[in-house]
Amino acid sequence: MVLDIADVMHQAVTAHGPSPGNEEIAVQAAMHAAERYITGLGLGNASINMDELRSAAIGAWNLYCEQALEEPFQVTSVCRKDLVLIGATKAQALLLSDKDMRTIARRMGDDYVIDGDFWTTLGIVSNRRFEEYDLQIDFSDTPHE
Repeated sequence: MVLDIADVMHQAVTAHGPSPGNEEIAVQAAMHAAERYITGLGLGNASINMDELRSAAIGAWNLYCEQALEEPFQVTSVCRKDLVLIGATKAQALLLSDKDMRTIARRMGDDYVIDGDFWTTLGIVSNRRFEEYDLQIDFSDTPHE
């Protein structure tokens, strides 16, 4: 795997997390990583412009922070057993394909943001898929943690 100096700097800044208090630490780490990288290239006595290096490290940090703002994190997951917990039989839950389950999960994500009630949303969204199998399930059971 061939890395360029931008990759080396990016790896160094991402090791410190996007917290504002980590900026100077991350920039210094990126500069040191870049220096080691340049030295490792065996360019002899090539001079390293520290101002340019610092500017590039700050750029790597800023790019990382922008990417970190948009990085999605999974909120929850859903499985067929969840359907059984709220009232489907195992046979009914197994009737749904993986594609059906992905559809339920996607719709759960959309509805969960608005409603915020996992179990109610699971029942409503799942019944939309079960309708395609001419089933309507009473999902009135709510699991107790």
